[in-house]
Amino acid sequence: MNGPDAVALYRSAFGPPSASQRGIPTQGLLDAVVYRLRGSDKDAQELSDVLTPGQLTLLEDPEVQPGDEALSRCNGLLPADLSAFVVAPPTPLRENSCPRPPPPPEGVVISEVGGARWTNHSQQRGFVELLGPPLTSLQGLVLTVFEEYRAGTTMALPLTGITDHNGFYLIGNITGADQVFPKGATIPANGAVVLCSDTVTVCRAGTTLTNSTLRDTLVFSDDLRLLIKLSATRGQQVMPVLRSVEDSPVSLSRCSCCEARSPSSWTSSSPTPRLTNICPSPAFSSDLDLCLAPLSGDWQEHPGNCSGLVQGHSEMDVAGYLEERCHCGISALYLQVANFSCVAGWLHVLGNIQALSDHQRALILQTSPTQGDTCTDPATD
Repeated sequence: MNGPDAVALYRSAFGPPSASQRGIPTQGLLDAVVYRLRGSDKDAQELSDVLTPGQLTLLEDPEVQPGDEALSRCNGLLPADLSAFVVAPPTPLRENSCPRPPPPPEGVVISEVGGARWTNHSQQRGFVELLGPPLTSLQGLVLTVFEEYRAGTTMALPLTGITDHNGFYLIGNITGADQVFPKGATIPANGAVVLCSDTVTVCRAGTTLTNSTLRDTLVFSDDLRLLIKLSATRGQQVMPVLRSVEDSPVSLSRCSCCEARSPSSWTSSSPTPRLTNICPSPAFSSDLDLCLAPLSGDWQEHPGNCSGLVQGHSEMDVAGYLEERCHCGISALYLQVANFSCVAGWLHVLGNIQALSDHQRALILQTSPTQGDTCTDPATD
């Protein structure tokens, strides 16, 4: 490295670029890095404009490392992305020697996730919204995405910006994003989104993640191996429920701030990137007095006996039971002011149940005893 230079990687069915070609070849260009000596920025401009347009050329600095130095990719896998490189000791045929990331910021959580394939709606987009203290640098965090039943990760994106004045940071293939997904990457139909705090290599491998590495997670898959890998258990996944929104795109939205890795904080709703999430509201609440029949082979060892559910189980379990009947997106968030009891083996739900909208409230009301459920012994029904 002794002047304004570039290293470029090409793939072409017609062989390598010819020295007789005019200008800098771009056909078949896969990747490139452009670097210069101090004071030679003008000489490097032509290379940069063609191979890495819109980016600042990397600067060789012989004072950074004692001894030999190299430009090493440490911060992502986007091709022709000069921000991914740092000056480091040479490590040919070995893993790059990358500096440890800075300490991750505190208080940053996943706020909303949309999957491009979750519905067929024309406005359905893939994105991840983060929420944290305003104007907080996200250096040290890597957005990692897993797809169910697939080894490793499908995306490991080092975060480079800062949250806005309202604390939001938007990532994805969506208008106004602070960072875009790598080419070809998106949120899968089923999988997980993770905020990882380690090197890109560790986060990308996804095999040695620890509780301290996992800053926040959202799992939307029944894949038991994936749940175990992300230190979660069956029942802690949050699935998008299309029926909870009426003719609209759907997202998964955090509605309780800001406990990390808390599946009970999430619900399906309409997407609101960089805006306050749509959450269950008293404006769409219903005073319900329901008697719900247990479903055979469900969460109870002995169908027809709900006493174990009422005694010592969380609202998540009760919400899961109600959702089996309603299929309308009920989660623990909806039941914070409702009371539960067991009457003759039936689940008695009494109190106020909130909803996202009139549409969802109507779906919840359909779970009422109009279908013939009454608080009598199911064995005699």
